[in-house]
Amino acid sequence: MNTLYKKTFIFLLISSCLLGGGSNVFSQEAPKPVSLSVEVPNLIIREGEEISINVYLHFDDGSLRDITDPSQSQGTFYVVQTVVGGKHLSLDPQRPGVVKAISSITRDRLSTPQILSIYYFGSSNMELRKLYEQAGRREIKLTKDQIKMVKKVDEEGLLFYKHIMFNIIPRDALDVYAEKTELKVGDTVQLRVFRILGDGSKVDITSKDSGTTYSSSYGSVASVSDDGLVTIFPLPKNRKYEISIITINDGDRGVVGLTISPN
Repeated sequence: MNTLYKKTFIFLLISSCLLGGGSNVFSQEAPKPVSLSVEVPNLIIREGEEISINVYLHFDDGSLRDITDPSQSQGTFYVVQTVVGGKHLSLDPQRPGVVKAISSITRDRLSTPQILSIYYFGSSNMELRKLYEQAGRREIKLTKDQIKMVKKVDEEGLLFYKHIMFNIIPRDALDVYAEKTELKVGDTVQLRVFRILGDGSKVDITSKDSGTTYSSSYGSVASVSDDGLVTIFPLPKNRKYEISIITINDGDRGVVGLTISPN
C-alpha cells in the first residue's frame, strides 16, 4: 500500500466516523431542559380585562422553546390556585396563554390576589402526567406510589413550574388613602387618591383639577371638600358612626371607610 493510498484510506476512515458511518465519538446528546420562564406584561389586572403570557422552556445548550400552547407541548398545563374567596382568573382554552380577570372580591377591597401556576411535565409517561395535572387541579389525590413516581420525575429534571401572583382590582377601583380612619368630633383628615396604572405604578389624582369628585355617605356627620379634606361634625346621636367617603374619577370609583366616635 503506497503512501498516497494510506493517507486517502485514513482520511476516508476519519470522515466516516465523523459523519456517523462508524462509532462516532463526537456524537452529541439532545439538549436537556433546565428551566422554565414566563413573560408577563403586568401583574395587576382590572375586572374583565385580559392579558397574554408566554411560557418558554430553556435548554442546557442555550436554546429555548415556546411551550405556551398545551396542544403543541403536551407537557404544559395551567392551574389557577385559590387564594382568597374562590377563583378570579380564567383561562381561554381556544387562546393559549390568555388570562382573564373574572372578578375581584368586593368593591371596597383594593385588590384580590390570585396565583396562576404553570407546569411542564417532561416525562413520556402520559398517564402519570395526566394524574399529576388532575392532582394540581385538586380533582384527585395522588397515592403514595404515584407521589414517589412524580418525585422521581422531579429528581430527573423533567418537572418544571412557575407560580405567578396576580392582583385583580375592581374595574372602578381607585386607591383612596386616609392617614387615620378612626376619628372624633372636630377632627379633620386629608384623603389621598391614586390611580393604579397597568405597570403597578400610581398617579396622584387627589386634586379636583385631576377631575376627582368626593361625596360622603352621611353628610350630617362628615363633610368632604372639593380637594378631599374630611371634617367631622357633632354627632346627631351619642354613638359610633361608620361612614364611607366615595371618590369618582373618569367613571372609576374608590371608597374609604371611616369610624366616627363621640368625644
